[in-house]
Amino acid sequence: HVKWVDRDGTDRVTTLTQAEVVHLNEIASRLGASKSEVLRQAAFIPNRRAEEKNPASASPAPPAPAPAD
Repeated sequence: HVKWVDRDGTDRVTTLTQAEVVHLNEIASRLGASKSEVLRQAAFIPNRRAEEKNPASASPAPPAPAPAD
C-alpha cells in the first residue's frame, strides 16, 4: 500500500502489485521523489482511457482564432 494525498487534499491509499511497486520505485528514484509524491503528481495527468469512454469529460478544444481583417 502507498499512502498519498490527492490533488484535492484527499488522503488516499493505493494497493499495488509487486510489479507496480517496482515500476513506481524506479520512477521515484529517477525523479528523486517519494512514491507518494510521484502518485500525487500523476493525479494531475489526464486519463486518456476515461476520456475515450466519456468524451464529454474531456477538456474542450480551444476556440478558433478570429479571422484577420
